[in-house]
Amino acid sequence: MFHYLDNFHKNLERKSRYGVSFFECENAINEVCNFFGIPAPAFIQDLTDHPQGNTMFVDRNRLSYADDIICYSMEQLKALGVNSKDAFSLVMTHECTHRVLQNTNLPGLDHGQWEQELCCDYFMGVRAGLDKITMEALQSVRNGLAQSEGSKSHPNGQLRYDVISYGWTWVGNMDLIQRRRRTFKEYLAIFEQWRQKHAEEIRLAQMPFYGERV
Repeated sequence: MFHYLDNFHKNLERKSRYGVSFFECENAINEVCNFFGIPAPAFIQDLTDHPQGNTMFVDRNRLSYADDIICYSMEQLKALGVNSKDAFSLVMTHECTHRVLQNTNLPGLDHGQWEQELCCDYFMGVRAGLDKITMEALQSVRNGLAQSEGSKSHPNGQLRYDVISYGWTWVGNMDLIQRRRRTFKEYLAIFEQWRQKHAEEIRLAQMPFYGERV
């Protein structure tokens, strides 16, 4: 009984501080897994109180979902603008897209490092449209990512904002209106069309980080 009350109070404290409770985090991750039709991760690690806590997907076997780990830090996500279950759910959509793509190399430098990140962002937009994620949540995450200066591992904020908007406006919302849901491969093919159209823009944005390799 006391253990239950202790967890209940911790849950309320987390909700008050970050806008998302422990229970909502777990539920959001399960909902995203259902969206993609994949099993729940082997482990969900809350790194909020860890000094170097980060939000990421970790795995060792690219051919299996069985060892997948989803890590998150509400402290990091709060700085990104995540303050609700819906906003958290969109970020988890990004991380779970990494799970689905873990055995897929996209075209581009470093086995398509930027391209995979952009694809995961794109699926945030797609799901926001299909599952009627609130505009407030979409805006908070999209605007938060737009502030990114970019790095070798992640694209700059403008590209991220643009691909989320594309997935939401022209794919997720359009399919919602037409009452259809395509397969992951079909949505991936649509992203590939976007990637090809924006290949030169991506190349130019990579130059400050990759130099002569671009």
